[in-house]
Amino acid sequence: MIFSGERNGISHIEMIRNGTKTQTRRINGFYEVGKTYAVQPGRGKKAVSDIRIRITKRWESIRAYMISEDHAKAEGGYTPTEYEELFAKMYPNWWIRWAYVLVRQPKQHIHHSKI
Repeated sequence: MIFSGERNGISHIEMIRNGTKTQTRRINGFYEVGKTYAVQPGRGKKAVSDIRIRITKRWESIRAYMISEDHAKAEGGYTPTEYEELFAKMYPNWWIRWAYVLVRQPKQHIHHSKI
């Protein structure tokens, strides 16, 4: 999953590492609850080596509803207005988006099962 943004000079990846970014919103709904995903600093860039994220919750929202204050804060310390303006700049034509609650998974705690 790509996290290329920053807030007040702190990257979203660093916010995931320190636990201040615990949600993300995307215009696609293909990330699954319970699965872990690599964290990338940009499209086509290698995943960071020390962490992955696990999705713990997912829901769909439509454009008519503004993000709540608590959820905007969990996105990286934004106000609802700041976050909605940023999201609209990145995805000007969005109508439906998915919200994901994420938990940082240090790489050493990830176990891969053999099939």
